[in-house]
Amino acid sequence: MLSTAVTLAGGLAIFLLGMLLFSRAMEKFAGAGLQRAVERLTRGKLRSFLTGFGAAAVMQSSGLVMVTLISLMRTSFISLPQTVAVILGFEVGSTITAQLISFEIGIASLALIALGFFAHMLSRRLTARYLGQAVLGMGLLFLGMSLMKEAMLPLESSAAALELFALLGGVPVLGVLLGALASALIHSSAAVVGLLIAMGAVNAITLPGAIAVAMGANIGTCITGYLASLGNGRAAKQAVLAQVLIATLAAAAFLPFISPFSSLVSLTATTLSRQIANAHTLHNLISSLLLLPFAGLIAAAVHLLMPSSPALMEKPLPDVASLQQVRQEVVELGRKAGRMLELGGEMLLSQEMVKRVPELLEMEEEVDRLRYAIERKLTSEAGAARERIVLLHHAVDIERVADHAVNLSEHARELKDGLKEDEERVLRQMLQLVQRSYHTALDGMEKRSAALMREVRALEQSIDRLNRRSHDTYLRALDQGINRGRSAAVFLDAMRDLERIGDHANNIAKELVTYEDGEVHL
Repeated sequence: MLSTAVTLAGGLAIFLLGMLLFSRAMEKFAGAGLQRAVERLTRGKLRSFLTGFGAAAVMQSSGLVMVTLISLMRTSFISLPQTVAVILGFEVGSTITAQLISFEIGIASLALIALGFFAHMLSRRLTARYLGQAVLGMGLLFLGMSLMKEAMLPLESSAAALELFALLGGVPVLGVLLGALASALIHSSAAVVGLLIAMGAVNAITLPGAIAVAMGANIGTCITGYLASLGNGRAAKQAVLAQVLIATLAAAAFLPFISPFSSLVSLTATTLSRQIANAHTLHNLISSLLLLPFAGLIAAAVHLLMPSSPALMEKPLPDVASLQQVRQEVVELGRKAGRMLELGGEMLLSQEMVKRVPELLEMEEEVDRLRYAIERKLTSEAGAARERIVLLHHAVDIERVADHAVNLSEHARELKDGLKEDEERVLRQMLQLVQRSYHTALDGMEKRSAALMREVRALEQSIDRLNRRSHDTYLRALDQGINRGRSAAVFLDAMRDLERIGDHANNIAKELVTYEDGEVHL
């Protein structure tokens, strides 16, 4: 009995660790654009629904998407009906995990763990590290599932356990309550569904019982959004209430039809574990599609149950001095990333500077901490939505500049014999252009100068031309059979990272500029 409990607890812990590693890796890999994607694609119910589905499917964390929604709701950038449609979408997208783990891959999970670990540890590029971490997390998911299935084997011969779990199908309300409690405790509906799939693999639970528990897990996972809403005002709590209403309505609508629904789902697969995964996906898909046309009514119900604060309606703008202070903090964040850019460039040009890589990594951690603190400040008050959204975008672009500066240091470590003379000359020219563009963007942000922003956009064209010319020269050398050596590949990678930094400087300019009588207005 003790061995079974330890195996189950260990398997669940490994499963949750895999989920955490995967979602964090994908957040780093693709999360910088998540907020922009949600903002730009949430025009209309269907587009909002598809955005929620895509975001949850890629990130495999409905909680992360919910936190992003709360941030955007708090800044008044998307409406409550749009939020409802996104929630309906990510309820479907989050079931992809259940579909994946319902397959038995055996020893291949260890291969994924090994592949992901070595890719994460040995890769020099950040993107490769993030992908390695994601593969490692996926391998741990499957390993955790394997251990949980092993722990469930004794239940197959336990009459008392089988009778208890059969009761969940006979009295589905109990299953819903149990699923909600379990999901709230471990903050993961995917983990609860994973346990159900593990039980299904040894026929330790009935399909109706598993469906009831999974529906409850959808309700319990709302605790993640609730915790994120604490301290973020009424708009954030309205988003969480919408999620609770959606999950509750979906469960209530399906409860009377669990038996016929189970019969239908049993036709979709031959194994109970696959049937449970399919039931989870079909339940969320059908209920979301049925509720999507009524997104406006759900939003109205939320407003009725939790009206917007009159104080916020009367005073939509935050303190101007406070916003100016945060803007200055974003500029200072940009200066820190700028120092990282300069240090990374020096490392490329001088091997003596490579010994300062640990210093650069400490600076990156500081930039990450400051960016998070700024985001918290910008989502802590209502009103002035456009100003704060622009500053949020600036902070994300600046963080990405810091990431590319770290990439430059990694390229420098690959250069054992340094760059060739012509490569060093072009790289110096590129560094000058990019640093000038980036620092001009920061000055333009601080001074709100249209002239400086126009200069950034002109520099972007020069940066792109130089990058294209460098690649064309390299390709011509290849056509002529000239081997430029290892330094050429590193040179091109460094040029690509510098070009991306120029893109982020240009993003700051494009985001900021609205021309009106020669001034920039946020």
